[in-house]
Amino acid sequence: MSLADIKAKIDADATEERKKILENAENQVKVISGEADRTVEAIRQDFSERLKQERPEVMRRRDIVAELDVRKEDLAARRKIIEETFTSALKILGSAPADRYGSIMEKLLLEAMESKDEIVIVGSRENVISPKWISDFNGKHGTGVSLSDKKAPIIGGFILRKGRVDTNCSWEMLLESLRTDLEAEIVDRLFSG
Repeated sequence: MSLADIKAKIDADATEERKKILENAENQVKVISGEADRTVEAIRQDFSERLKQERPEVMRRRDIVAELDVRKEDLAARRKIIEETFTSALKILGSAPADRYGSIMEKLLLEAMESKDEIVIVGSRENVISPKWISDFNGKHGTGVSLSDKKAPIIGGFILRKGRVDTNCSWEMLLESLRTDLEAEIVDRLFSG
């Protein structure tokens, strides 16, 4: 066999081997591609099934969150109305007629006093509790309370001071102390029915 025949035989064998390798590779590509297509379809079906199964739960959760949002908004609106109710009550107390206001302050001062010689501090807009009112109060009850020159940042009522101890009898503090008890009643009256 000549060198040319050997070279031709090697080329023919190489071409045949290359064909076999390419056919084998193409077959493997088809097999892998088919497996990939089946895997993709299986995943797609799995997700579709899971979506069908989970959709009711997702919708239920969405409804729960929506209901919670509605309740939160409702609660905020109710809190606002309650706050406005207390603000209105504070304004009404602050604008009570002088004789009624003075009577309430007299009872409150008698109840709050411990030593009968405390100092009464009023708000800057106070126009009922005056030096004359304090003098009349002391004469009527045999006490020695005095009116402070200092003013407190309150709407109505007073702060009673004895030494370093203050007793806050302002309308704001009185309403705040009653608030817990009154809120339930206000909610019942405003929102029932």
